Amino acid sequence: MDTDGKSLIFRVGVVELAVGDRDVGSILPDPKVLPVPEMGDGVTGLLPVCGAPRYVLDLRVKFGVAASTRRPVGIVLNRYPVVLMVDTVLDLVRIEAADVRRVPKHPGLYRKYVTGVWRGRSRPCFLLNLEAVMPEELTVTRSPLADLSVRHSVPRLR
Repeated sequence: MDTDGKSLIFRVGVVELAVGDRDVGSILPDPKVLPVPEMGDGVTGLLPVCGAPRYVLDLRVKFGVAASTRRPVGIVLNRYPVVLMVDTVLDLVRIEAADVRRVPKHPGLYRKYVTGVWRGRSRPCFLLNLEAVMPEELTVTRSPLADLSVRHSVPRLR
């Protein structure tokens, strides 16, 4: 994540995470997701954004945490055909590189997905590493249309 710039802070369960504002395309309040079964690794469906489908990566599912709200928020990413599903968006803040600390050594669920910890708020905020959190099949340029199959019915002629 790019430090020394603005970052979008959001909550997943009780954990606060941040991504650089350059990685964020837009924010979607209460998006309606088209479920796609058996995608795995936190990918729960597809969501049309500006006429093009994008994968929905639900961070609550990926991290195995309970949702803290019934109305999630979608964060559209610029570099990936992905919408991150989170509980709530909290703030847009400036995070200086000097204020970022290393992730503690204890083994934890978030350790492999974050690059550092910022303590500019009342609780720690983990800087999300988008490359690490993305499922491997989504890191290559791939169209979500490849996973969307619609069965068409054709009337039979007699």
